[in-house]
Amino acid sequence: MTRSGASALALLLAIGLAGAAQARPDPLAVDWADKPDRAQELAALARVRGRPARAAARCTPEADGRLQACRTVLESPKRSGAAEALQALVPLYRLRPGAPTPEMLDGDVIVSVSTLEVDVPPAWPDEDGSFAIRWPPGSLAKAGGEVLIDCIAGRTGSLYDCQVLAETPADLGFGWKALRLTPFMRLTPARKDGKPAQSNVTFPLRFPAAP
Repeated sequence: MTRSGASALALLLAIGLAGAAQARPDPLAVDWADKPDRAQELAALARVRGRPARAAARCTPEADGRLQACRTVLESPKRSGAAEALQALVPLYRLRPGAPTPEMLDGDVIVSVSTLEVDVPPAWPDEDGSFAIRWPPGSLAKAGGEVLIDCIAGRTGSLYDCQVLAETPADLGFGWKALRLTPFMRLTPARKDGKPAQSNVTFPLRFPAAP
């Protein structure tokens, strides 16, 4: 194991990851008045190159709930066409006026699309999807932060192709720190037609300020 891997593993052991979980199963949940159905998503994805492919965009809701100023925060594989497919779907989204948005996104929302399909979604062993990290003694981190991560969960439950969708504050390296932890996380895999299947998973990692 590399020194960086050993350090990340030591951090996980020190913080007791599952024991620090906070009940927040869907970090991107908002009250949509309208959104694309799966048939519309698949039609937009028809020309996407590469599988699995996925994209996410961060958008600002207008007063009437429609989305504007959407900027791509994830496309995998790069130049696969998934980002263009998602942008074509953006006009079909409308947030219910006055509905709250995820706190860490400062009034924005994140929308996403993926070629992956499952019958049963993946689950964390503790049935939670949010983690609060407690820094070990002697940590140099003083300020707190939060990171929103999107990964592919494999058929064995391990995570790969993890990418940061958002982090706050944006200039303290919390995204990089969070990505170092993902190789040591494991889920109960999703299922498709009764068999373990690849799936997308999006979850937040919170870094409270060090005491």
